[in-house]
Amino acid sequence: MKRWIALFVLSGLLTGCVLPPQGGQGSGSGAKQPQASDLAQQEQILVKSKNYPGLIAFYGQQLKSQDTSLTRIKLAKAYMAIDDPDSAMFYLKPLLADSKSPLYPEVLLRQGEALLAKREYRAAITELKKAAQYKEQAPEAYNLLGLAEAGRKHYKTARSMFEQARLRHYNDFKVINNLAFLDIAEGKYQAAINKLQPLFNSGMTNQTVIANLVIALIKVGRDDDAKAVLGKNYSSLQFDAMKRALGSTKH
Repeated sequence: MKRWIALFVLSGLLTGCVLPPQGGQGSGSGAKQPQASDLAQQEQILVKSKNYPGLIAFYGQQLKSQDTSLTRIKLAKAYMAIDDPDSAMFYLKPLLADSKSPLYPEVLLRQGEALLAKREYRAAITELKKAAQYKEQAPEAYNLLGLAEAGRKHYKTARSMFEQARLRHYNDFKVINNLAFLDIAEGKYQAAINKLQPLFNSGMTNQTVIANLVIALIKVGRDDDAKAVLGKNYSSLQFDAMKRALGSTKH
């Protein structure tokens, strides 16, 4: 349990907070109805800028005009992006009864993802196994199944799920990082470093990769290398706080 708490604590220290973009999509009472091309352009801008609160407002307005399964799925994904699985599931719920819909496999995938975010692992696995039966959803479904099994501490099964995702050409960067996370959870710190260091050196990195690599380096006693990965944005006091969160430095 300590190990998992430490991982979450360090992740918070490394990533900090992300403030939602400011600004609204206000309209006067005399404004003209936007054309379909204008709406598509507006959506594209919001997606590219990762303005998830803006997307939530946009899709919510779209639902008022025309309630479609696709809009509900897009809205659910936007809520997931701001870590609100309950709202995502609220909008997905009416779609779960329509198993004949061509969008049903995507609904299963998003429902499983939301349940995973709520740490309802058994329920998530049930939905994700259904989604994995569909070719288009299978790669992401297997990756999410790996995360669900890891949450249950079924590391062998989790590793198998991640490998299945990789065989189906799911994002290699994400799979490698998830496998490294498993290595860390199992105390195989050098194995995690071997996976993550090449990603970091090649510039294929994000905050999660950096967090996992720093954890592994600290755990094998390579403090100087961990500091180099973090760069100059972290003080000695912050680094010491990370070490305390992780407990002993060498296993």
